[in-house]
Amino acid sequence: MADRTKTCAGCGAPLTFMSTPNLGAGYLKDGGRVCRRCFARIVKVEPSFGLRSRKDHSTATIRGLLHPAPARSGSAAGEGPVAPDKDRPEDPVPICLAALQTGRNKSGALEAARQARRLWWVVDVSEKEYRMEELLAMLELRSFILASAAAVFVWNGEFNTADRIQPEFIHREALWNGERREAVELYLIHLIFQEQWERLEAIFSDQAFCSAFLDYHDLFMSVRDPHHAFRSPQDAFLATVNKVNTYCVQIGRKRLI
Repeated sequence: MADRTKTCAGCGAPLTFMSTPNLGAGYLKDGGRVCRRCFARIVKVEPSFGLRSRKDHSTATIRGLLHPAPARSGSAAGEGPVAPDKDRPEDPVPICLAALQTGRNKSGALEAARQARRLWWVVDVSEKEYRMEELLAMLELRSFILASAAAVFVWNGEFNTADRIQPEFIHREALWNGERREAVELYLIHLIFQEQWERLEAIFSDQAFCSAFLDYHDLFMSVRDPHHAFRSPQDAFLATVNKVNTYCVQIGRKRLI
């Protein structure tokens, strides 16, 4: 059976590195995935899509959002998805993720990051009795969101704010593997962009973290010293260099190496 994630579930376009949403975003509960363009269209209508796509959405539901049936009254057919309720506060997390993926809306992302930090700094778990796996999943989600917010703060030069958030995610090993690892990678990449060498040295001084992100340690050192002898496997290091250079092109920056 063909891999369903090779084409967008919304528009059918091939999913390439450039067209696939970063940070493991856009997956659906039936195994499908949407492209970057469809992702951006969906979150305008369903702001929680970035966080809940895998739990709440299938190919059928996202096609309903992207291609709604003609309106019966009040609007002409073909106008596109109905706008979200203006009285409902917009979820700040998709704004952060979309801005990090595109390199656009820098100031809007900063305000969204501030709001995300306020919402997720203290999580109220007293409203119901949670199972242990639910609590762990919530903590992992919180770490992912704070890591994404911290990357936005670094992007905007608010390093002290990022410093205060960093302990809440940098040592959470649940983020070191899997799809959400990209949140930590983006944080490291933006620190490299901003030439925050002392901060990076402090992060990589943790041996366990350095081992888990050895390819990024080598990238950081290679940017500082082109003659650095990388310690990570060559294939892994070159894959990371290519990934970061592609991200640079994606957001309109000069390639790192």
